[in-house]
Amino acid sequence: LLMLAWGRALKKASLDGKFIFGDFVSTDDVAVMAPVDSAGRILGPFVSRDTEKICLYQLREQLEPKVAIFRIAKSKEAKKRLRALADLPGFVIDIVVTIASFLSYNLELNIKSLTISKDFFGTCILSNIKEFKEIYDSSAPLVNFARNIISATLNSEKERLVVKSGQIQVCKTFLISMIGDSRIISPEQQGVITSEIKRHFENPSLFLS
Repeated sequence: LLMLAWGRALKKASLDGKFIFGDFVSTDDVAVMAPVDSAGRILGPFVSRDTEKICLYQLREQLEPKVAIFRIAKSKEAKKRLRALADLPGFVIDIVVTIASFLSYNLELNIKSLTISKDFFGTCILSNIKEFKEIYDSSAPLVNFARNIISATLNSEKERLVVKSGQIQVCKTFLISMIGDSRIISPEQQGVITSEIKRHFENPSLFLS
């Protein structure tokens, strides 16, 4: 649900684009990355495409085949690549990641040998740390190689006093933090994003259309 809300919020704030060679360039879609987990175990990264246009059912259609791939023995081929990277010096890994990021993001090339598709990290990255107990107020930084313009964090649930229907009640709540690229995102656009996400969660039927 949060992926859909973010995609639509970024579109409404006119942030459907990316920062390339010093300029903000509009793109055809808003891509949102988030970790896929099953029974509390992270399986791998999932990037939803056209997130600003699709509904909950369409998001599920995108997600299901990706989860199936992740579950196939956690991919022996992927494990082999990770072991190969583990044997490389840190500065070599940094160079490889930087080059792969440039090719994927700036030149929009698919790197099949590394299973990296164009704009691999998406417009926005959602970090879900709800499985880590008692972390209620944290944020994830922007990282250069990911090239995304927003990093958002979904924190653990916590019971708090809230006003509901004019009464003070104890409800489960969670905080969502956002760090954005100040070269692109203005305070006004941050306000639009916050309002749009809030509007979707106050009107759940919006996720179905």
